Amino acid sequence: MSKRTPFKSILLASAGTLLFANAAAAGAFDVPGGDLKSALKAYSVQSGIPVVVSDETVKGISTTGVRGDLSSSDALSRILSGTGFTASHDPSGVIAIVPRRASSNANVLTQMQLAQAAPVNSHAVETVTVTSSKLGGGDV
Repeated sequence: MSKRTPFKSILLASAGTLLFANAAAAGAFDVPGGDLKSALKAYSVQSGIPVVVSDETVKGISTTGVRGDLSSSDALSRILSGTGFTASHDPSGVIAIVPRRASSNANVLTQMQLAQAAPVNSHAVETVTVTSSKLGGGDV
């Protein structure tokens, strides 16, 4: 029997953790091209990452979709490619889809604060879709 030093055990455990994290970050995506809103919903379901997007903002925007074994960030980048939109990542894990010109976190935060402070206009209603899924079989 060979003795493992604590350093080797830590190294092996770290390597296993990295392999698991990389496997969890990559996945087989099959998001059809077409309507960007539908593609983002499919992305959220397949990746397990919540996505926030304004229905009115992406109305009429198309995407080429994505298919293949990719990381979730690569898949989202391909979905958004050529659409004029980008992803803004929140520390909580939620991804906001915003126009490329408003991609900085400061601009997104300012827009969200202005939207919350704006007076209610009964003639204009904007729908914001939040999609999410829970993966795993843990007890709730």
